[in-house]
Amino acid sequence: MTSEYHAPESATDGRRLRVVIEASLIPGEAGGVEQATEALVSALGKLTDGDEEFVVLTDARAPHWLDERLGPNTRAVSRPGKPQARRRAVKEAIRHVPPLFLALRAARRRLRPTGLLESHDPFVEALQPDVVHFPYQTFYPTSAPSLFGPHDLQHLHFPEFFPADVVRERQALYPAWCSRATAIEVAAAQVKNDLSERLGVPRSKIYVVHRPSPTQFAAEPNIATLTEVREQYRLPESFVYYPAQSWPHKNHLRLLQAVSSLRDSGRPLNLVLSGRQNEHWPEISAEIRRLGLEAQVTALGYIPGHHVRPLYRLAAFTVFPTLFEGGGIPAMEALTEGSPLTCSDLPVLKEQVCDAADLFDPHSVRSIADALLRLSSDNAYRDELSRRGKAIAQEVTWENAARTYRALYRNLANVPLGAADQALLRESGGDRPTRRGSAHSGGAKSRFGEAQ
Repeated sequence: MTSEYHAPESATDGRRLRVVIEASLIPGEAGGVEQATEALVSALGKLTDGDEEFVVLTDARAPHWLDERLGPNTRAVSRPGKPQARRRAVKEAIRHVPPLFLALRAARRRLRPTGLLESHDPFVEALQPDVVHFPYQTFYPTSAPSLFGPHDLQHLHFPEFFPADVVRERQALYPAWCSRATAIEVAAAQVKNDLSERLGVPRSKIYVVHRPSPTQFAAEPNIATLTEVREQYRLPESFVYYPAQSWPHKNHLRLLQAVSSLRDSGRPLNLVLSGRQNEHWPEISAEIRRLGLEAQVTALGYIPGHHVRPLYRLAAFTVFPTLFEGGGIPAMEALTEGSPLTCSDLPVLKEQVCDAADLFDPHSVRSIADALLRLSSDNAYRDELSRRGKAIAQEVTWENAARTYRALYRNLANVPLGAADQALLRESGGDRPTRRGSAHSGGAKSRFGEAQ
């Protein structure tokens, strides 16, 4: 349960290694970030062979959102009110990146109320963390070593998908955050390459942790559950599934145009969309009407977590036409649930799915339509993709991901590492030197090997 936290004796007195995990999210607003954070907390809570204590920092507006995910080594702490002492934010963040000073100073007024840039948070410092983990796109300086997950650099590849002021802020903030963080974690080697090439982040500072599907922690759906979900959402007997919040890079418009072209050629199919309908949804809704697809497209909006697995199981197959990803959660969910997958031929996704998905060019309506037709008309092909996806999911587990994160925490805190932890760090692609020792051994290896 979420509770008031009482810090034990000082870190020098041999207490457990304490890792603070920033999780101040509001359920229903963060999309894949929310799912990934839930899974991370769940996975860390199941590591029973270590001496770590994981303190999960939640927002006062949603203090209990992770209570069901906590394990015996995990507790949630709600920050009372807003973080304070923001005035020193700019100077702290750009200490090692002086050229960004003017850009950050210009953005300061807008950033201050959002909490995107903060100086040392007294509440966090009072927890006496040995390591602070920022698993998504937020960061503030801490006295303890920090692990930061920037996710991706979409604002540099597709600036047209962002307001101009957001692009400017990210251009200022991301280099500053990456510079200030002790280490960086990403979900794909392609993102590591991007951070190194575009922001000049040293490769030795970046670790790749392949993230499995969050559905690995959900209950196995039975026939009654599947029937209930089908009836609740009035799902068609056969449908293609696309779960994604309605951001422009999720490419809903081209997918709808591909479905329309198949209908016009006499090969109609049903499409079910799920995901939060944000400010871009009206454009998608208008395209559904313009193309006359109201009878073929079912838009569910945001769905509760316990309905995710049933929807994958009920679908004939999953389509993922995204234009950009730092690590596509729907792709891994589909593989895990045995849903045949056709997806964009992005390097990040190819790294994830290997040979377990049908690939297409997401910029081409014709290519998307051809992929939909391939899977909808070939049962044997779908069965083979499902088999391959399950094989990958059995090897890419949250247990291994949690052990890799734990090895990172230990290394950042200068805890002597056992052979298994050292191997996990080598496989994650980081080049930071590790301290040899006999403590904290154990763990499974990843199928992917070292990221280059």
